[in-house]
Amino acid sequence: MKTKTHWLRNTLLILAACVIAGLILGVFIFRGEGHKTYATASLQFSFNGAGEGTAPNGYPFTTDGLYEDEVIVEALRASALEGIYTVDQIRDHLEVIGVYPENLVNQMTRYTSLLDADADQQAALTDYHPTIFNVTLYNEFDPKITSGQLTGLLSNLLDAYRTYFSKTCSVSLEKSGTPGETDGYDVVQRLLALRTDTAQLSRYAGKMAELAPSFRLDGKGFDDLRIRYDALDTELQRLYASVTMNALSMDAERLRRQYEEELLSLREEQTARQEELRQVEKLADSYKKDSIVYVSTAQEMVKITGNTSETYDQLASKREAVTGRLLEIQERIETLEGLLADLKENGIGLKAGEALPEESDPSSINSGKANEKEILMEEIGRKITALGEKKDATTDDFAAMLSAYTAREINEQTVSITELKYKTPSLLSGAYIKTAIKTVGPLCALGFIVCVALLIRSRRKEEKMGMK
Repeated sequence: MKTKTHWLRNTLLILAACVIAGLILGVFIFRGEGHKTYATASLQFSFNGAGEGTAPNGYPFTTDGLYEDEVIVEALRASALEGIYTVDQIRDHLEVIGVYPENLVNQMTRYTSLLDADADQQAALTDYHPTIFNVTLYNEFDPKITSGQLTGLLSNLLDAYRTYFSKTCSVSLEKSGTPGETDGYDVVQRLLALRTDTAQLSRYAGKMAELAPSFRLDGKGFDDLRIRYDALDTELQRLYASVTMNALSMDAERLRRQYEEELLSLREEQTARQEELRQVEKLADSYKKDSIVYVSTAQEMVKITGNTSETYDQLASKREAVTGRLLEIQERIETLEGLLADLKENGIGLKAGEALPEESDPSSINSGKANEKEILMEEIGRKITALGEKKDATTDDFAAMLSAYTAREINEQTVSITELKYKTPSLLSGAYIKTAIKTVGPLCALGFIVCVALLIRSRRKEEKMGMK
């Protein structure tokens, strides 16, 4: 009994010594690792589509804007630190990590390799887009920077990013002017420009109607605007028919040359875009979405993937853009070919030196035709101006609706900044506790092994003495 008591006492003493030694050694290791002091905050997106990674303008969004020069420059200026620190200093010490739900992280880390997971699980992992991001700014670029300065800089950085996000990811409309009654613009050109502009705005309104079908401003939605643009295009078509039927043109021959030159340019661009599309499709086919991703539930990041999924998405967006441009080019080519056909049939008129019919009085015919043509052109010009004003009024309503939609989707509540903190690792921090556990654990295990070895040795001695 006495021997057993001695053994327990010695074991406890050795383990206590190991714990104390481990804690002291942990302090030196912790200090030597140079744990970083930092400011941290949470950036959250809560607008419609954020969970799918879609911005209010319908395009994919990322947090890469936090690293943009204009964002960092604005943050430094707002913090009165411009000229003290450089953009690269801030960018190199900025970290942004997406936060994934705990159950999703558990699902991913349950497998040593995602090759063990089935296809449905892999698809679920890649389809999820984080809406919360941990943003951290470390102070390694200047250890003397104060906690207030570092925290203020991060706060201003996030504010600048919200402004940048609103500018780049919101829906907006740059009002395009309708060609006025200016010398150098033919009535056909003015009509064509107005029709092109109207068609583009109609497509944009239709896209917004698909993106936000339930949005209303004063009881009207984006689809109502599309209907107004389509009605305007119908009026323009009628007016264009009148122009071509009466062969109205200030200089039909010059107009024909312009159309032919534009056709040549468009066909060259069409060939180049088709080759570009072929290359993009070839690249897209060579990429396969990777189901592994980087995830985080708090300050810890679990390494699960590379970025081939993002690359694939970028290629898909590029393919969509090139395809859209090819469709626009084809529509324009078909329009110009129709215009050239109309000019050939109606618009060129008598060529220089061509004789008039013998029974005609040249002066009376030319005078009558000239007056009639001038009257028609003036009337057409007035109608074009009126339709241009009608288009501008519709566009003003469109711009107001887009502005209201943007204000609803992007604001301090939908792109919010929370949990702004300054943190410095201490002996009471989680970072030190982890270091201490990693140090104390092996030492305690070693101490216990020593105790067991001593006990075995003591028992053997007792057995030898008993035999004597």
